[in-house]
Amino acid sequence: MTTKSKKAFIILIATFCCLNLHAKNSDSLFKVAVVEDAAGTKEIMKGRYRLGLEKLNKKSSVLAQKYDTAMGACVANLMIKELTIAAENCSEAVEVYKSKKGSQYRYLTSVAYSNRAVAHYKLGHFDSAVSDLETAVSIDDNELVLGNLTFLKSKLAKLSSAEETSPEQLAAD
Repeated sequence: MTTKSKKAFIILIATFCCLNLHAKNSDSLFKVAVVEDAAGTKEIMKGRYRLGLEKLNKKSSVLAQKYDTAMGACVANLMIKELTIAAENCSEAVEVYKSKKGSQYRYLTSVAYSNRAVAHYKLGHFDSAVSDLETAVSIDDNELVLGNLTFLKSKLAKLSSAEETSPEQLAAD
């Protein structure tokens, strides 16, 4: 793992839930993460998702850079609503450190699962979203994944209690 990844892990968080910029309670939104100082991250954090993706397309064979690239592409594609591609990018990030030992690898893998859960949720694949978040929590029960799991469970509880709300309407919230 590079010094950059050890030092920063994943510290920049982008709030994501239909890009509701007027939300007053940020605890009621999913959160996704990118790696600080990775290629394209600055552009993604500034809302220039396609430019960020262009920079990310210059993939490297270095393990940490593969993770950084996959996570950045996942978040950028989530933001531009390329959800299937985002889920694929998150899956790439999951695989990079999945078999590695150490707390930093557990944290990074957990966050990749969490990001993929958000993509699954937005695609309407609620069972997959729950499964990914439960896996994320079992790997590393950090604040980001716990918050996303709590939010997802509350959204799904609303779905089951409100028969007039379609899964598509819930996913759009």
